[in-house]
Amino acid sequence: MAEISIPGVSDKYKTNDLVKSLMEVERIPLNREQASLDNYKTQQEAWRRVNQNMTALRDSARSLYSYDNPFVNKTASSTEEGSVTAVPGRGAANESFKIDVIALAEADRFLSGELEKNSAVPEGAYTFSVGEKSITLNWKGGKLADFAGALNRRGAGLVKAALIGVSGAKQSLMIESLKTGAENGLSFKDAAQDFAQTIAMNPVSTARDAEFKYEGIAITRPVNTIDDVIPDVTLTLHGTTGKTAVVTIGPETQGAKDTLITFVGRYNQTIAEINILTQNKGEIISELEYLSEDERAEAAKRLGMFQGDSTLSTAKSSFQNIVTGRYAPDEAALVTMLAQIGISSRAAPGSAYTSASLRGYLEIDEKKLDEALKNNLGDIKNLFGYDSDGDRIIDSGLAYGLDQRLQAYTRSNGIISIKTSGIESSIGSAETKIKRLEEQLANRERQLKRQYGQMESTLNSLQGQADRITNFAAQRQRE
Repeated sequence: MAEISIPGVSDKYKTNDLVKSLMEVERIPLNREQASLDNYKTQQEAWRRVNQNMTALRDSARSLYSYDNPFVNKTASSTEEGSVTAVPGRGAANESFKIDVIALAEADRFLSGELEKNSAVPEGAYTFSVGEKSITLNWKGGKLADFAGALNRRGAGLVKAALIGVSGAKQSLMIESLKTGAENGLSFKDAAQDFAQTIAMNPVSTARDAEFKYEGIAITRPVNTIDDVIPDVTLTLHGTTGKTAVVTIGPETQGAKDTLITFVGRYNQTIAEINILTQNKGEIISELEYLSEDERAEAAKRLGMFQGDSTLSTAKSSFQNIVTGRYAPDEAALVTMLAQIGISSRAAPGSAYTSASLRGYLEIDEKKLDEALKNNLGDIKNLFGYDSDGDRIIDSGLAYGLDQRLQAYTRSNGIISIKTSGIESSIGSAETKIKRLEEQLANRERQLKRQYGQMESTLNSLQGQADRITNFAAQRQRE
């Protein structure tokens, strides 16, 4: 019996393998275009990474010269922190002063006698006055605990009620003013007065003003937080002083130091990314000790990607010129360069230049930085940003210059945006071409399968005829 062959299924003549081999040749343009698309997307991601680094660096630069810059922040210390503390504003003067706390401001508090836990409060209009303000609770009658809760909801910010357990079956009701000061006495009116008399409610503290001395001057205030005695300084009284407290206001340098460290870190990250993209040297990656193994592998893929593009090399050069420049708002300035505060490509005195420092990274000499922040904070502030023409707008300085330069790269219509827009256009063209090539390949594959299927069918037919002739000849010979 002759073998049955179904074109395209039995593949007796290996036409499927033949079509596959032909299609591999046909796919070469598509594979080439897909490789180009992958390359475009890799470049796009690389520019996005550069933009992220530059944006972070720009944020750090702006923080060094903006209104909220850390060089004018103040800190306060007190020799008697259990009695008085201070919070200085940015405009507070650097000074020390003496404080004696004689008495704290207090509020009226009343406590009832012992009451049964299931005590009830009768219906009525319960009015409570604190100073010139009053509230009225229209109570329909009910349990003491519910009354206390209702009063707290009605009297928020003015009066407060609390139940204090004095034994297993007994409790006392405390009602207190939430405002301190002699003028804010708590009084009971209407049903509140009758109820207070019924439960023998008595004062446990009396409203009074705070009394203290500032540099020997006697002062009273109705509260314990005082912000109108010393300009831009808020005092908080916590208790009477056993001895005179000395409060000192001075510059807060730790925040400035932390901001500078963040700035240097972001600057180095930006330079590192530029180095990776513009140079084809493996040691650039190995020198970055903070990278994880996965990050090193990813960096290796980007190594030298933009080696022939001068955009980033020009950016690096301009950044280096800015951070090594001299900035002097006036002739009296003692600090006019970043290196003078211990930040440079070779920060440690007498140290040799390393391959890393030669690549443009900044280093920090913490000892020198601490000393500069302690002694020249004003000059350091001006180093990063100052007004050069007297219009009260910062227009010069290291951080200002770096911010302006970075803006040219990171803004919505900036250099990086132009680069990525061009790549996005190439990606769109590549995707369109790939779609067209895929359609062409699908049609070509169907065409080949049809042609070779027909060929296989013809061959099968010829083979059948040959088999019949052979069988006929063999039968005649037997006859």
